[in-house]
Amino acid sequence: MGHNSYIRDSIIRNTSGAILRVAKGEENNKFYAIIAQCGHVGRGYFIPICFPICAKDMESAIELAKNTARVKRDAKYCILGAAEISSAEFLLIQHANDHDPYLRTDYFDEDFKEIESRRILSEELLEDVVAEREFRTGTEKNEHKVPAISTIKTADMYEEYQVLQRYFAPVKYGDKYIYSKRVNMDELLAAYYQEVAIKNGILKKRASPLSYYYQIFGENNALGLKFDEESCCLVYTSLNGNVVHVPLSETSLEYVSQKVEEEKQIVKPAVTDYFSDGSYNYPSAVEKFNRRLQKHLEIKQKKGTQPGDGQN
Repeated sequence: MGHNSYIRDSIIRNTSGAILRVAKGEENNKFYAIIAQCGHVGRGYFIPICFPICAKDMESAIELAKNTARVKRDAKYCILGAAEISSAEFLLIQHANDHDPYLRTDYFDEDFKEIESRRILSEELLEDVVAEREFRTGTEKNEHKVPAISTIKTADMYEEYQVLQRYFAPVKYGDKYIYSKRVNMDELLAAYYQEVAIKNGILKKRASPLSYYYQIFGENNALGLKFDEESCCLVYTSLNGNVVHVPLSETSLEYVSQKVEEEKQIVKPAVTDYFSDGSYNYPSAVEKFNRRLQKHLEIKQKKGTQPGDGQN
């Protein structure tokens, strides 16, 4: 449990209010990723957030998610997706949320600009925008002007690393806007975990997200992470060609080593394309990683050097 966690009503939460697990009877609990609509980002908008929840079953996990702070529990499609996950996936999602400015209450103005860029127009408000209707809130009598139709942000307008937005924002077909009601959670989570590992691991130079990522995907992963048994480090090659060694904590080393040993016992199948049929195309995955990392670096260009610069 992280230092920013606390217990209330037998439920373990972090300081953002996100439920981590139920404290009683956890020995029979399982891990789940629940993606929900979250509010407080402007009337008629939401942000999709992936919550890590430990509960006895999927139904309980969904109910816990609905009662998490910021979740728009009264929205028609409050829960966008749900899947059972591993403990490493749980920890990676938890790490992402612990460092998400939206889930903190102490974010700065520059954080809000980033938060605003992540919000999605709700289906209800979009209908008013398309029809150029005025809309009312449940608590106010005054009518409010709807945003201009030119401000509708479709899935393709979000950055490639904004995985949840690209899955859940509307897609325009002809003159109609369609919201996805069903998604491939395995594909979505694989892409989401990759972006978390890049943003919170590589760009922030943190070992734990990369450790979790390696535990999830093993040696043939899309980031090209390798485990060097001699140095006890995770290793990858940065965009400028530098080989970067990421030292692991004693606990992370134990779990990564366990993953390595497990893979040694498995006869590996022929390498194919992970994102199309469930396996891996290692060279193309690395190319995708490099393209996405380059976009991250362009955004961070004014704040520092490339990841891997000056590292041994």
